[in-house]
Amino acid sequence: MIWPWWVQALLGAGGLSWCLDTWAKLRTRPPWAPALVPVTAGLTVVSLVLLAVGLWRWAIG
Repeated sequence: MIWPWWVQALLGAGGLSWCLDTWAKLRTRPPWAPALVPVTAGLTVVSLVLLAVGLWRWAIG
């Protein structure tokens, strides 16, 4: 990787935080942008992978 494990974990955590906030907003009202649901789903997966791999790199450190 081109960045240290903690940067990778922070990027994953930040993206996951944004996704959770967006999912909470989408539950209370219909999507105001049709492409928001698949984009948020994709970012959720990428964020979880970044966070998991960053923490895994720290654990094997």
